[in-house]
Amino acid sequence: MIAAAGVQLTITAGGASTPAAAWWTMGLGPLLFLTGVAAFKRAAGARRWPTSHLAGLAALALLMLAGRGLPADLFALAAGAVLVLVALWETWPRESGAA
Repeated sequence: MIAAAGVQLTITAGGASTPAAAWWTMGLGPLLFLTGVAAFKRAAGARRWPTSHLAGLAALALLMLAGRGLPADLFALAAGAVLVLVALWETWPRESGAA
């Protein structure tokens, strides 16, 4: 819901610099999503917090700090790209360690 509101505000901005409301919603929506999924995985029996999600949270936090002056559509694209990278990281085959 938060990200959907951010998308609406981003579309309304029309390429201008990111309005404060769009900046908060487009940043906090993915942050809350990744936090919730990581907490669910931890509660479901994972021994540690997913590294991919922690890296995604760090990337989104940096984006929120550095991306205030970005155009709204570029900010939304960057936030979405972070989520895609986290998803790819999660699905990437892991080495079994067997020789």
